[in-house]
Amino acid sequence: MRTSLVSVGALLVIIGVILMVLGVGYFGKFEILGRSFTIDTFSLTMGGFIVFVAGLALPASRPVIIVSQKPQVKIRTVVACPSCGKFVSRKAKHCPNCGTRLKP
Repeated sequence: MRTSLVSVGALLVIIGVILMVLGVGYFGKFEILGRSFTIDTFSLTMGGFIVFVAGLALPASRPVIIVSQKPQVKIRTVVACPSCGKFVSRKAKHCPNCGTRLKP
């Protein structure tokens, strides 16, 4: 937000100064809700300067720091089945692969 306000303000100041140097008396005529408005180059330049200064006065945005917890790792103790050699949970009573009864 701060950077965009500063950029827009600086752009308006530059356009206003260029138009003043070229001798353009007014920037444009606008109609809003049936009313006509004329903006001269001085008003454009001063408005841009005000927006520029307002952008500088805003506090700089702080970086966002995201803290995440480390994934929890579950450690399972396994034993090898004496018949087929597949790894089986230590709490299992039978091998799910071959059905051999395991010692407790």
